[in-house]
Amino acid sequence: EPTDKETLKTQHENQLLERWKRKPVHGRFLQQLEEGGCSLDDTWSWLCTQSMPKQTEALICAAQDQALRTNWLRAVIERTADLSPLCRVCREHNESVEHILNGCQKLANSEYKLRHDRVAAAIHWGMSKDLGFNTTTPWYLHYAEKVLENSTHKILWDFLVQCDRPIPACKPDLIIVDKQAKEAIIVDVAVPKERLVADREVEKIQKYQDLRRELLRIWNLRKVSIVPIVIGALGGITEKLPNYLKQLTARIKTDQLQKSVLFSSANTLRTVLDM
Repeated sequence: EPTDKETLKTQHENQLLERWKRKPVHGRFLQQLEEGGCSLDDTWSWLCTQSMPKQTEALICAAQDQALRTNWLRAVIERTADLSPLCRVCREHNESVEHILNGCQKLANSEYKLRHDRVAAAIHWGMSKDLGFNTTTPWYLHYAEKVLENSTHKILWDFLVQCDRPIPACKPDLIIVDKQAKEAIIVDVAVPKERLVADREVEKIQKYQDLRRELLRIWNLRKVSIVPIVIGALGGITEKLPNYLKQLTARIKTDQLQKSVLFSSANTLRTVLDM
């Protein structure tokens, strides 16, 4: 049974959380987490379990609070004279933290792709270790080979599956095949805005249903599963992610994947804001 002191402490924390959430600018991240179906405890687990340089940690927390001096903040909130709120990279949309991390088309094929691939490579590293492949580099430096195969398993990276009929989604990030059990797992990674995290998990599962059915048939498998790995650009995750990750590997934890995403997001923010 909770004591009166513990009850009062919980009530006070909830009041502070609600006051934070109601702030029009600083509370936006909490609102986005709520919209995206993210778990607050899981989202901030990296703060307790992963060592990160204090400058990077401060930058990420400031980004979550919308406290970085983007062009939009300087022009609209600070009312700096003769300053356009538009993104300094694409010059098409207002430069907010959300736009820099997920909405700038000129960063899509470089910064966003690298961030995405680092998450997928970490999972590839864990599964390679589990399945007996020779992997000597640490997870954060791992280079994923296109095809890894031994007598019992096969891991395919960014592999285009040739099907008998046109299927729009036939190139997931990873396919793991268990030759003995005649089973496979389709893995696809996304790093969206926090408000879209839960939606992306559902979309990934729906997106690869056609490919799942084709693999059952053309590869003569008994079972094919789809596992979405979705982490918000500022670390937001749903409570489902730890269970999804357990289906793949026990060597990589959710907070490690969050750390990978946050380091990449911090680098993107520094690159753009220093221009």
